[in-house]
Amino acid sequence: MKRVIFTNGTARCGSTLVDLILGNDPRGFSLGEVSSWFRPWRTTHFDIKCGCGVYPCPVWHELKKVGEEDLYSEILDRLDVDFVVDSSKRLTWVIDQNIRLMSAGRHQVFNLFLYKDPVSLHYSHWKRGHTDVARTTREYHYYDRAISARLPFVAVNYDWLVSNMDDSVRRLCGLLGIPHWEGKHCFWKKQHHHLWGSFGPRKQLFEKNPSNYREGFSDEYRRLIPGYEKMFGEDPDLQGTLKFLQDRDIRNLGQYPEHGRLGVRRPVFYYRQRIRDFRLRLFPQWAADREAATIRDRYV
Repeated sequence: MKRVIFTNGTARCGSTLVDLILGNDPRGFSLGEVSSWFRPWRTTHFDIKCGCGVYPCPVWHELKKVGEEDLYSEILDRLDVDFVVDSSKRLTWVIDQNIRLMSAGRHQVFNLFLYKDPVSLHYSHWKRGHTDVARTTREYHYYDRAISARLPFVAVNYDWLVSNMDDSVRRLCGLLGIPHWEGKHCFWKKQHHHLWGSFGPRKQLFEKNPSNYREGFSDEYRRLIPGYEKMFGEDPDLQGTLKFLQDRDIRNLGQYPEHGRLGVRRPVFYYRQRIRDFRLRLFPQWAADREAATIRDRYV
């Protein structure tokens, strides 16, 4: 049975990187944040810049008339691949696609939730000038919402993943039942048809050079870590979420968890977000096209 793999998580969690690594396979296809094609919410989502470097991309041109209901099946069949990887992350999309795919029963569905330890995630915000601890804490509500939707998933700690890439990716591939080989994490060696996502890994598709994704803390931040650890450790809601993620961490599971008896559901937050999604489609957020001067200029 062919597979649909979702790599989910908060911003800065590593989902784009894992999407590209898993899709680095002649029988795999890395979609990127494909939900933004069907449900655009930023101005940049109306101009597809595929990771293949061809503008416009012939693959997505052929798929432009395919609806979201048939997207995965069409790609799996038309491109003759065994699995696709979707790093869309928006929970309304992930919930809808899980319900649709599970109801059809044609493909195996896997949900991976990437997460960072609070100090590590906070550093991703801190170095960009966002020092508010509450902002980082709020990020973990994403996982609470996913849990409330009863999405079956395996949690993957980003810091563990990048500390020993070959071993962690081998373990991940084994859980998903897809091929692994030494150097599979060198995703830039394949031409991907990847849409949107984190700027760093996408830029790597064109530079074709290895990058160090293990983020080292600055000396200034290291001096602040004890205080941050104390604040995060004293937050009972955050610690409860982390405990749930750790219990479902790939390092603690022997196999992918079975779907719950009651199945995936659409909680109240889902309907609120869908209303917001509809408004954003009509009035999308303006966003600077970071790729225009770096990636898009390379397009032919």
